[in-house]
Amino acid sequence: MGALHHGGALEYLVLKASGHPRKPSPVGAMDHGEVRPPPVDPSADHAAGQDKVRHERVTSRQRTGCEGEGEDILHTSEASPRVAGHRVGGAAAVKGTPWAIRDRGDGHAGNGHRSIPRQRCAEHPNGVAPRCQRARHGKHKGTGDRVGGVGITRGEHPDLHGSGGCIQQGIQREAVRVRCRAMFQRILIANRGEIAARIARTCKRMGVATVGIHSEADVGAFHTTTVDQSVLVGPAAPRESYMNVSAILDAARATGAQAVHPGYGLLSEKVHFARAVQQAGLTWIGPPPAALEGLGDKMLARATARAAGVPLVPGSDGPVTSLDEARAALAVTGLPALVKAVGGGGGIGMQIVRDEAGLERAVQSCSDRAAQAFGDPRVYIERYVEGPHHVEVQIFGDAHGTVVALGERECSLQRRHQKIVEESPAPILCGPRGQQQRTAMLDAAVRVGMAAGYVGAGTCEFIWDDARQEFYFLEVNCRIQVEHPVTEMVTGLDLVEHQLRVASGEPLPRALREVSPTGHAVEARIYAEDPARGFIPKPGDVRALHWPEGEGIRVDAGVHAPGKVTPYYDPMIAKIVAWAPDRAGALARLIEALGHTTVAPLVTNLVFLRAVLASDEVSAGRYDTSFAEVFAKRK
Repeated sequence: MGALHHGGALEYLVLKASGHPRKPSPVGAMDHGEVRPPPVDPSADHAAGQDKVRHERVTSRQRTGCEGEGEDILHTSEASPRVAGHRVGGAAAVKGTPWAIRDRGDGHAGNGHRSIPRQRCAEHPNGVAPRCQRARHGKHKGTGDRVGGVGITRGEHPDLHGSGGCIQQGIQREAVRVRCRAMFQRILIANRGEIAARIARTCKRMGVATVGIHSEADVGAFHTTTVDQSVLVGPAAPRESYMNVSAILDAARATGAQAVHPGYGLLSEKVHFARAVQQAGLTWIGPPPAALEGLGDKMLARATARAAGVPLVPGSDGPVTSLDEARAALAVTGLPALVKAVGGGGGIGMQIVRDEAGLERAVQSCSDRAAQAFGDPRVYIERYVEGPHHVEVQIFGDAHGTVVALGERECSLQRRHQKIVEESPAPILCGPRGQQQRTAMLDAAVRVGMAAGYVGAGTCEFIWDDARQEFYFLEVNCRIQVEHPVTEMVTGLDLVEHQLRVASGEPLPRALREVSPTGHAVEARIYAEDPARGFIPKPGDVRALHWPEGEGIRVDAGVHAPGKVTPYYDPMIAKIVAWAPDRAGALARLIEALGHTTVAPLVTNLVFLRAVLASDEVSAGRYDTSFAEVFAKRK
């Protein structure tokens, strides 16, 4: 919201701060849920010993700018990681980075971009030009250093700090003109719980009005208090409320929303919803329907990854439709094998086969379960990797052909194939060959995103075979992830903000294209469930809450007190994230934070989380996807 138009050009004012090391401010100075970037010491080496990661691919059709105000403009702004709650001159500033945003003095703040100042140029109207490329200006052709995303080799551009301030003749690229809209004035958040509240916080900071939705069971729920207004969309049952497309679109039209953010889960990856939003004349804050369609189907996603040269778990090339086809696939995979639903997720429609006698029963069982849960009975077979690690890569793309990787997260602490703890960087990639393996995995994720034409935030998931020291592509989650705060904590980025910016037509800023993660972050999901009884959900009333505070701690809450965890929806209560310069420090902070958390009188997994995080296996990074359930049976 800080882009101010003057004479058709985007202008940003910035204030350069000192480069002295800073300590992160106490969490108590901020509202819960706001992004807390790690401290950055420009003179220090990377705290985790990681090399700078910079992975991106740009298509052969390179942009020379965005169309706005009747002219094609190439941004040369660089987004700085920042955090709401720290102010310089009344505007959001960056704690721990050498740049802060300066208020313009007219009530408008900068938007987090470090932009090159405007320069005099006789060729531009009024003799003034932003340091950008106007593609219609015949004397100023794009040269291609990654300025605003134009992709030529670094070092091939002339000095951008010359008196003219305009990019001179260089390597030519074909222009892809994309209209940059103004930032949305109002969006509808088509979700509930902590993710709806988390999206609303960023929108509030950006000056974007928010419309929430709620069911009859969620009247007065926490997320309805974080938005500017909330609309009742139906009864408690999710299909009649949070997945009721017509009711949601009616709410968007009635309130004047210009865009829809789906959050995660519910309708977030449903192609029909994305298309319905666009057909209603609204902006879909997510990947294009074509990408959702291609990556939401696991068979199509595997084909996309294969075409991009990304390694796959050995298995069937398509759905198995008969016992003979299943046996043929088993001959390729060997035993044990895994039967999986094509349209599945969250461990639903998935079964391990350890002998051929159990193959037919597993295929039929998974097919029936998939048909019931997803309306799609198709299943396929792949090799079952014993003792696997689940590692995922955060990708981000824009509508101009750029896809970047923002580091990885390890998500191997799971129950019922669903994650309960996530961390970054992945311990499994911190060995002698860790950086080489990380580079290969990030590169593979970007190749998949490029092949799919991905736009917005997404996660490319891999399985790590420790015995073979190899990784295989699993799937792409085409949405913001539950665990996205882990990436935000080690990069200082606000991924929701960039979702909105990309959806409004902006190119990815340099902050996303040249990410250098710092330190270590660990997230724990607080659930109303009983680990001693197979993690069964335990909904109920919430009468007392206390969230932890302290350096490097972030809380994304989904309930308040008095309130309730209902039986109709996922029983997640909150996410608590800890950041520290190293892994041992992050684990210690998180364990302490969990000890200072109270959710009463509900039965929760708080005690279990503290115990599993303090275990020798987790402390040493020697755990796989089976460990959490095995550990629960020890206690």
